[in-house]
Amino acid sequence: MFSARIMIIEDEVLIAEDLSDIIQSLGYEVVAVCYHPEEAVAAYRKHLPDLVLLDINLQDDIDGIDLASKLSSIVPAHVLYISSYTDTATLARAKITQPLGYIAKPFEEKDIYVGVEIALNNIQRMTTANSTTSGPQLDLSVLTDRELEIVDCILRGLTNKQIATDVFLSVNTIKTHLKNIYEKLDVHTRTELVVKIK
Repeated sequence: MFSARIMIIEDEVLIAEDLSDIIQSLGYEVVAVCYHPEEAVAAYRKHLPDLVLLDINLQDDIDGIDLASKLSSIVPAHVLYISSYTDTATLARAKITQPLGYIAKPFEEKDIYVGVEIALNNIQRMTTANSTTSGPQLDLSVLTDRELEIVDCILRGLTNKQIATDVFLSVNTIKTHLKNIYEKLDVHTRTELVVKIK
């Protein structure tokens, strides 16, 4: 068992609190509990959790499956879905995001325990496999929120001018941020940054 940092995205407060209590009783850190997609994106950027427990029906403009894709566009997300939806169409959509598991509601504490333990075991195995094949992993937690926003723009293929427009800064300020990002992550080019993140 490694010291996992887990984020919960669930629109029902009582269920979110229950999940948080269960996760903490397993000895893991809950870095954020979010009830809406917008706050979830901000919290994900800030904490970059090891695992995201994600409800599919968020009673919002986007559902949990769309949110998982949005989170993965920042940094690939390790998702464990928790949902009362078990129909074929929902499962097919969920599978596209390559989750580490799917727990059907209503759930019991042991369901969460098993799901989280299996998901974290798979994450640990993937991380170990990646570190032996691709060298050291980038630690994005050293970046500021603004720098993470710029990295997201780079991953979307934007130019410095497009990034400046997107985040309302000057091109020179973007260049300064890029210099800081490169130094913090010990990379020298955009390509190297993208390759190491993906």
